[in-house]
Amino acid sequence: MRIGRPSTPRYIELVNGNRIPNCDVTAQDIMNAEDIFGPEIGSLKGKTVRKASDMVRYGGLVPIPASVMVHYRKVILCIDVMKVNKMPFLISISRALKFGTVAWLKNAKADTIMKHIKDVHRTYVKRGFIVEIVEVDGQFEPLRGELAELGITLNKCSREEHVPVAERRIRTLKERCRSIFNTLPFTKLPGTLIAQMVSTCNFWLNIYPPKDGVSRTINPRELITGFRVDYNKHIRAACGDYVQVHEEHNNSMATRTTGAIATKPTGNAQGGFWFYSLTTGRMLDRTRWTPLPMPQDVIDRVAVLARQNPVGMNFTNMRNEAMYDLDDDHDSDSDNDSDYDSDDDNDEDDDDDYDDFIAGVDVPNNADLPDPHLMKMTMKMSMTKKRMMKAMMTAT
Repeated sequence: MRIGRPSTPRYIELVNGNRIPNCDVTAQDIMNAEDIFGPEIGSLKGKTVRKASDMVRYGGLVPIPASVMVHYRKVILCIDVMKVNKMPFLISISRALKFGTVAWLKNAKADTIMKHIKDVHRTYVKRGFIVEIVEVDGQFEPLRGELAELGITLNKCSREEHVPVAERRIRTLKERCRSIFNTLPFTKLPGTLIAQMVSTCNFWLNIYPPKDGVSRTINPRELITGFRVDYNKHIRAACGDYVQVHEEHNNSMATRTTGAIATKPTGNAQGGFWFYSLTTGRMLDRTRWTPLPMPQDVIDRVAVLARQNPVGMNFTNMRNEAMYDLDDDHDSDSDNDSDYDSDDDNDEDDDDDYDDFIAGVDVPNNADLPDPHLMKMTMKMSMTKKRMMKAMMTAT
């Protein structure tokens, strides 16, 4: 800054040529500083020039294998709602194709939910698939009539049951969000950034061909949208990276870049990206940007934008009840139950204490539910104590 903001190559040239007498800065110092602090912000905001857009080379949609259309054209769609910091999200995933969607709901009204379900339905129909059945829990019962008009059968699970495929997707989204959040220097996130993080995790989950999917070579996103992800276009930034996005400009003194947080690719063929503007709090769709290290003033700015939000990311269901992650053993198809004891069937009072913990049975909406593993262990200890007392009475 003191010498008029020359470019890095020009600055190195001046130092190596001893054009600045008594300067103790070396070329290595200059390169080290740029590696640590990134390009100089003033130069980015004042000297960034507009570059011509690259020609889009588009190879067409990814074809769907004939075997997939023969066996999996009729789609069973599993749907549920989760909340993150009390923000509702509609989660859907197809049972066989494993294509997932996420929609941030402005409210939990039936009309709002139905609008997003219709958007998902159109996405499948566009590629020739038929959404035949929608699996949901009881809260979606009011949508039965409108779904029937689309030729979709609503299959509602029983009370206190859940849609396992959708529940598993929600658990995976929680894991991915937790992984990103714990690598960021923020303690609070603005609502828009939370929504983008959930959407980002869903975007990348659709990129991996699932082990139990219909193809090990074509991922769910390619099957349903027809678009293929390119490393050089769509993997240029990570969710949470700090950048200066390049803005449209003229010969005025207006800034030519804006500070922003990267979220996810837009998914278009040009390689656009979504960014969260640190100036306005709005989402920006840009194709050019300059990555920078995360300075403290950016961390402070995000804290200001998220000042009214809670700390961390709190996942709940529609009733604002905490969502607990169960071990995969609970989803096992095995009939073997190593914990079964014939005496368990004789303990008629075992469920007396358990009823208080069933979701929806006299539990306030904001109650903190107990850890299911600890609850199970406590029940086992209680049953063991009863058997010991029974044996002692028999022995006397």
